[in-house]
Amino acid sequence: MRMGAKQLVEQAVHELFDRRDVTAVGRYWSPGYVEHSILGADRLEGLRDVAGSLPEGFRQHNPQIAEGASGLGRAIQTGRFTGRQAGGALGCGVHETGGTRA
Repeated sequence: MRMGAKQLVEQAVHELFDRRDVTAVGRYWSPGYVEHSILGADRLEGLRDVAGSLPEGFRQHNPQIAEGASGLGRAIQTGRFTGRQAGGALGCGVHETGGTRA
């Protein structure tokens, strides 16, 4: 069953960051993914490294994911993250899913 962009990103983010399942990268992120975080290297390996290095106290608070109105498989994710650095951090991601991967 094909998921909408919002549902796909919700599931992917939940498995990777809440469950800390780095194998989610292979299931949900496309090989051409570009990681823009200053916390890790580019591409999928950087995303795996960042997710795999998260401390036990890392938490995602009030994640918000909105699907683009165009219906073209775009979703925007925002959230507040704590447990990695003093004061926490805000994050934002733009995902173009194509219906199967972010």
